[in-house]
Amino acid sequence: MKIVKMTAFNEMSIQEEPIPELKEGEALIKVKYVGVCGSDVHIFEGKHPTAKPPMVLGHEFYGELADIKSTNVTGFSIGDRVSGHPLNSCGYCEHCMSGHENLCKNVSIYGVHKDGCYAEYVKIKAERLVKLNKEADPEVTALLEPLAVAVHDIRRSGLQAGEDIFIIGAGTIGLMLAVMAEYNGAGKIILTDVDEKRIAFGREMGYTVLNALDPDYDAKVSALSGGKGFKRVFEVSGTQAGWDNMTKACGSGGTIVLIGIPNQGFKVDVVSVVLREIELKGVRIHPYNHFRAAAEILNQGKINNKLKKLVSRVYPVENVSQAFKDIHNDKTIVKALIQFS
Repeated sequence: MKIVKMTAFNEMSIQEEPIPELKEGEALIKVKYVGVCGSDVHIFEGKHPTAKPPMVLGHEFYGELADIKSTNVTGFSIGDRVSGHPLNSCGYCEHCMSGHENLCKNVSIYGVHKDGCYAEYVKIKAERLVKLNKEADPEVTALLEPLAVAVHDIRRSGLQAGEDIFIIGAGTIGLMLAVMAEYNGAGKIILTDVDEKRIAFGREMGYTVLNALDPDYDAKVSALSGGKGFKRVFEVSGTQAGWDNMTKACGSGGTIVLIGIPNQGFKVDVVSVVLREIELKGVRIHPYNHFRAAAEILNQGKINNKLKKLVSRVYPVENVSQAFKDIHNDKTIVKALIQFS
């Protein structure tokens, strides 16, 4: 089978490897599309703290079920359109037993801790399969994993219908959050960014997007929240400026969900957190139940037309190196996909 291996930082090589052999409890998926995540780019450029070459990147994928060996998992047939939860965990610790396997101390993420999905075939635990509608747009289906991130983050926030939300960062995940918040009945959905191209695209998507460099930015944020601050704030930028803005935008008794990975040494306005009883919540990937919930939402089709707008470019696997170069240089690319078959 064909794989894309990161042989060194900033270097990709298309190679041939045997198709993986299955053991009991495993499934084999013939990959159709893989999404390029921001974390893939960070690993490729040597900016990830642990992931090192040589390795196969990728954790956002879907394809067709090619084989399955499981006496416990039923309801799947060869040829089904499927995806798989892209992490493995121990299965028996307190977190795994309570449905929070994303917090397992032995968690292993595809494309980060182990070879990922930039390959013609990938094997996963059969118990982590999800079935997807064959009738759905394949490019939208490929957005399942980042949608699961948004599902998890929205649920962690405790968002209630009618509540106004504020999202710092209008990239792929920020826009996914906006789509999911809208799906969940949020009131006002406000995003902010500093990149004019991202701001323009967010507005094309139908959202209010502020420029954080606007001299009147603070006044506009206050006006949009009625002077009370927002009940739910999502920090996606992973920047000190974003951390400064999140406590300013959050109202008393509100919740801030920390999504963007900050560098060490970031500072947070602890005084505001304490005196205004702001709740800070971290998030890490997503558990299987939220991945499955995202698949069910995709299968409903209600938000698929909006998600389709996030797909900027599709590259054949032979052009994967060019895809990474383009993503690094072109901020108009929201989500790029690599097509395997």
